[in-house]
Amino acid sequence: MQRFLILSTFVVLTFNFISAQPVELPLNTNPVLQKYAKKHPEKVNVNRQASNTLTLPFMDDFSYDGPYPDSTLWLDNQAYVNHTLGLNPPSVGVVTLDGLGPDGTPYTDGEGWADTLTCMPIDLSGFTASDNVYMSFFAEPQGRGDAPEAIDKLRLEFRDIFDEWQEVWEISGDTASTFSYNDIFVGSLYLSDSFQFRFINFNANTGFVDLWHLDYVLVDKDRFQNDESYGDVCFTERPHSILRDYTAMPWPHYYFDGNNNFIPLESWAGIDLKINNLSSSNVNLDQTYYRADDEVYDENVLNWTGGSANLAPGSTATITGSLNLNTDLNFSPLIAENPTQTEITTTYYYTVNGQDELSNQPNFILANDTVTTSTIFGNYFAYDDGIAESNIGLNAFGSQAAVQFRLNVDDTLKAIQIHIPHVAGDVTDQSFHLKVWEANLGDQFVVYERNFLQPEYAPGLNGFYEYEVDPPLYMNANNNYYIGWQQASNTTPPIPVGFDKNNALATSRNFYNIGSGWSSFADAGLEGALMIRAVTSEGTVFVNNQNIQLATDVIDIFPNPVRGQLFFNVKEGLHQDYEIEIFNSASQLVMSQNLTQNIPVYQLANGIYFVKLRHKTTQQIYQHKFVKH
Repeated sequence: MQRFLILSTFVVLTFNFISAQPVELPLNTNPVLQKYAKKHPEKVNVNRQASNTLTLPFMDDFSYDGPYPDSTLWLDNQAYVNHTLGLNPPSVGVVTLDGLGPDGTPYTDGEGWADTLTCMPIDLSGFTASDNVYMSFFAEPQGRGDAPEAIDKLRLEFRDIFDEWQEVWEISGDTASTFSYNDIFVGSLYLSDSFQFRFINFNANTGFVDLWHLDYVLVDKDRFQNDESYGDVCFTERPHSILRDYTAMPWPHYYFDGNNNFIPLESWAGIDLKINNLSSSNVNLDQTYYRADDEVYDENVLNWTGGSANLAPGSTATITGSLNLNTDLNFSPLIAENPTQTEITTTYYYTVNGQDELSNQPNFILANDTVTTSTIFGNYFAYDDGIAESNIGLNAFGSQAAVQFRLNVDDTLKAIQIHIPHVAGDVTDQSFHLKVWEANLGDQFVVYERNFLQPEYAPGLNGFYEYEVDPPLYMNANNNYYIGWQQASNTTPPIPVGFDKNNALATSRNFYNIGSGWSSFADAGLEGALMIRAVTSEGTVFVNNQNIQLATDVIDIFPNPVRGQLFFNVKEGLHQDYEIEIFNSASQLVMSQNLTQNIPVYQLANGIYFVKLRHKTTQQIYQHKFVKH
C-alpha cells in the first residue's frame, strides 16, 4: 500500500482530487479482531507453549472460523484467519498477515517486522534427506485488501538442528498478484526432533495494510518439487446469500402475503458451487447438494441434488443448478402468512470417495467440504455482509455516492444506516448531506434530504449508525430509490463509508456523481457493496434472532442529560438479571458490568453515549442513548 494514505496529513491525496472519483482507502483497524478480543481478552496476548510435538503430516487450510490460527498447530495468534480477504484461494479460508496485532489495532506508527506465524514443533528426527520431506503453501499479496509495495516482504524461516532460524524463502510485494504455489525441501540441516517454521511479514505496522494471505500449508514426506497434490477436494468460497444481490431484505418485499405467492425474484441467486480438485488424479463427486434452512423456525425449506461430477486433477469445477422459488421453497404457514423475521442458512456440500480418510489423518483440520452463509429477513435492505474490507471516500467537495434499492411493495423509509469505519484521522468534524433520490420513468430527483450532518461511529464494533427519517418517507412499489451522501466539507481524508468487497454482484447497485452525471462504481474499478442500509416500516428488527427493543420498555433510565449518576428502575425482574455495556460516540466500550440500581458516569467525558442491556436468561438486547454533560 502507499504509506501516505495512512498518514494524518494525507498530503498527496490532492492528486486524487484531480481525478475526482470515489477512492478506496485501507482500514486503520480490524473490527472483527477488535470485537473478538473484547469478548475474549484472555486469548489476545498469549504466549503459547509448545506443549506437544507434532508428527507428519502437518497441514492447515484455514477453513475454520478463526479468527486466530488453531492453537494445536500454531504457537502465536498474530495472523488473522478469515473467509473474506483471499481472492480465488485454492481452498475456502485463508490466514492473513498485516500491520495489526491480535487485538485488531496497529502495532506502531512505523515499519518493519509485523506479524509472525510459527508452527508447533514437528518431530523429524526419524527422517533422512532420501525421505523427501517438503513444505509447501500458497501465498497471495493483497487479495481483497490493501496491496503491499515492492519494499514489503513476506519471509519463511526454518529452525535448524542448531536451534537457529534460517531464511529459506522470501517474496516482495510486487512479485506476484494471485495465489502462487511454493515448496521448499526440508534437508538434513532441519531434520531434528523439534523442527519449526515461521512466516514473517515486513511492512507498515500502522493498520490493516500491506496484506499477505496464506493457504494450504503442508509438511509431509515422500513428496517432490512442484508437487501440488494435496489429495483433497474442497470448496473455494462460501455460498452467496439465497438472494442474488441482497444479503438482507424485509419479508413483505420477498413474499406477496395477499396473493399467497412468492414474488418473482430477479434477485434469486441460483446454485453455483465452485469445487477444487487438489489431487493428482480424477475425482468423481458422488453427489453435490444445496439446501436452505430456516434457523428461527428450525425447518428445512429447500433442497437440491446435483448428481455426480468428474473433476480432472488440479481443476476447479463450477456446478450450477436452478430452482423455481414459487414451487420449491417450503416455508411454514406461520412464516408465509405473517410478515416476520427469519434467518435462512444456505449450505453447499458434497460426497466423494476417500474424503473421510483424508479428514481423519493426524493434524488435519478440514472444514472445506461444507460451506454455509446466512440471509436475514428483517426490517432492512442490505447488500453487505457486515464486514468491511476497505472504505470508500468522495475525494472532491460536492461529490455524491448512492446505493440503489428497489421496492416490491409500497413501504416507508424509517431510517438510513451507514457504517463509518475508523480510519487514520478523525472525520467527525466534517459534514455531509444525506439524500434519497427516486427514479421514475428515467428521471431522477431528490425526495428526501438532511443537510450538514456529522459522521457518527455506531456503538459497538463494525456497527451501523442509524439516521432517522422523520417523518418516514413513503415509497412506491416497483420504483428505484437511491440512498447516499454528498461530501459537504472540503477536507482530507474524506468521510469514509465501509465497503464490503465480497459481494461483486452488488457493484452495479453503487453509483457516484462528480457533477457531470451518475456513473457506476464499475466505471471507477470499484467492486463490492457500499455499507448503506435502508430501514423500512415493514418487517421486524433482526439481531441474532432477537428483536432489539428500547431499554425504556423494561427499565426507567434517568436523568438524561446526566452529570453524575445514571439510575435504573427495573419494571419487571431484578437488576442482577441484566448486564450493561456503555459505548462512546466513537464506538469504544467505556464500561461493562452487571446492572445495578445506579451507575456513576461522572468520570466520562462530555458527549453522547449508548447503552446496551442484555437479559442474562433470554439474551434479549435493549438499547438506550444518553447525553453526559
